[in-house]
Amino acid sequence: MILKMKIWIFLIFLAVFAVTNVYGEISLETGKKAIQAAQWAEGTMLKDYTLTDQDGKTFRLSEYFGKDKPLLVSFIYTSCTVVCPTITAPLLKAVEDGKKELGDKFNALTVGFDAETDTPERLREYGKRWTSDFSFIRFATGSKETIEKMTKDFGFFYQKESWGFNHLNMISVVNKDGRIYKQVYGRELTSDDIKIPLKELITGRMPQQRPVTFIDRIKLFCSTYDPATGKYVVNWAVILGVLIQLIIILIIVFAVWGKSITKLLSKIHPNRIKSA
Repeated sequence: MILKMKIWIFLIFLAVFAVTNVYGEISLETGKKAIQAAQWAEGTMLKDYTLTDQDGKTFRLSEYFGKDKPLLVSFIYTSCTVVCPTITAPLLKAVEDGKKELGDKFNALTVGFDAETDTPERLREYGKRWTSDFSFIRFATGSKETIEKMTKDFGFFYQKESWGFNHLNMISVVNKDGRIYKQVYGRELTSDDIKIPLKELITGRMPQQRPVTFIDRIKLFCSTYDPATGKYVVNWAVILGVLIQLIIILIIVFAVWGKSITKLLSKIHPNRIKSA
């Protein structure tokens, strides 16, 4: 009996391993840690970093601070053709709308986190898809070491895959002194999502908002971008993988503690157990 149980547990373990590797998706635990890291970064005073912009000009992150201007920061990689544009597009829309409403009272910076391929030339080419005016928004990158430290500082999650990167859809709103004020998440970010915390910093007024729940945030890792519709759609592979793993866990529980559970249920509802 014990031998059979061990064989069953071993086979179930192999099934879990197979499911995880077939789908190759980010785990819910990893997603949870990524969201926590981003949340914990709120309130962090940023360190200084040396970056190079789309024109090949070297500058320091600290140049943005102490000038009474908040800073919007996003992270992308230039070879991304589907998800990263859904971060850049609303950011540029927020910049354009913000210029009309707020004038020259903020700056924006997009950082390429793939240090090996995100060269100034590629960043300029990427930026030109969205704007010809780099006075309000800059596209920049840094050394691999700088990017690793900077993304950790911002609480930005990215993970190398064979096809590219898994990463968090996030824009950081930084106050004039260089402290992260708020992280903006979203599967379908809008200009308003970004402008609301930006205007809070500039005007000092804080509108009432529904708090973003953990479920809202974890959905970022359960969807994929559909270029045909321009929207995120449910990633059934991830959901199916989670359901299969839950079923497997239940099988393990009943294989190990099935008799105990049956006895307990018979004491609570003896008539139902007999009739079943």
